[in-house]
Amino acid sequence: MSTILIEEDSDDQRSGRDLAATYAALQQTAALNQKALEPMLNAISETARLQNAAWITQLAAINVSPIIAQAHVAALSAAVAAATLPRFTMPQIPGLQSAMQSLSASVTAAHSASYSELAATLTAAIPMPDLSGIQALIGSLQTDKWQEWLRHIHRPANWTDAIEDRINGVIDIVDGEGIPVAWVPRAAILEALLNAPSADERSLILIERRNEIIDDCEAVLSRVEEGADAPTLPIAQKVLAGFREGHWEIAAISAVAVIHGIVEALRWPSDHQKAPRHHALRPTDGPARLMEQATRAPLVRFYDDWNEKSGKPRPSHVTRHVVSHNLGPDQVSERNCVVSIMLMCSLLRTVYELELGSEESAA
Repeated sequence: MSTILIEEDSDDQRSGRDLAATYAALQQTAALNQKALEPMLNAISETARLQNAAWITQLAAINVSPIIAQAHVAALSAAVAAATLPRFTMPQIPGLQSAMQSLSASVTAAHSASYSELAATLTAAIPMPDLSGIQALIGSLQTDKWQEWLRHIHRPANWTDAIEDRINGVIDIVDGEGIPVAWVPRAAILEALLNAPSADERSLILIERRNEIIDDCEAVLSRVEEGADAPTLPIAQKVLAGFREGHWEIAAISAVAVIHGIVEALRWPSDHQKAPRHHALRPTDGPARLMEQATRAPLVRFYDDWNEKSGKPRPSHVTRHVVSHNLGPDQVSERNCVVSIMLMCSLLRTVYELELGSEESAA
């Protein structure tokens, strides 16, 4: 039978093992303390951040107690220090862990309560709008009067309900003859043009009522403010003054140059093949597009192309291509001079009213 000998430790060996065990226990206690105290330390850090944040100064007038009062922070620190500093005697680890968890839970609960109190105070201080009338307001926007007002603000000022009701007739004289209808001429002249039985009759109206049309053009330009969106305004005003003084041909040629310059600046199509697709006025154009398309519609005829070898009749209406490359007396007739001036002023006014000078609008 084997014999097991048990040697008793010396006093020095027992002392060494006790010291090592104590050191290991202290390390474990420190780890447990760090894990248990982490929520509490995070809460204290968040409290300090909130108190030092810039937006807190804006709430100084609101009577809100700090999440953890400064006086309590010192006491809490002392309590934490007293509970966590290792002692020379062996601590009861399970009891210490339970105490730390309880302390952390109590601090977290107090932190959450402070947030709830702060939110309640802010909510009570912010006046809440009365939204009970929103539904009634939305309903009122569906009325006939509201729809009528929308139509009025999206159409040129010289258009009446009667003129808008005759949109097909307007399209005939704009797309077919290149006569401007937006802003100029005044409603009475526009109605006379619609009532005229032929293109020749409309040309006579433009000539006979030339002085009234000049007045309308001056009134239209007077509402346009000089600036980055209307760099050609001073030139247009001089062109109009020259027309009033009887320099029809010079004014017409200058107006054609101004019109083409505006179109190029807006990056609108000036090719005769693309012009009808982009500039024509259609009965289906809604209110939001009506003013712009009514202004652009004369550009369809303005950008007609022609050359002598084509075999086609020379256009009698004003066209930029013929004025630039095959200028003759027919292109600067009195009728065409009036049309050129009208189109220049109409285009400038719509560009100003709709703020079409921006890159987004021109795209």
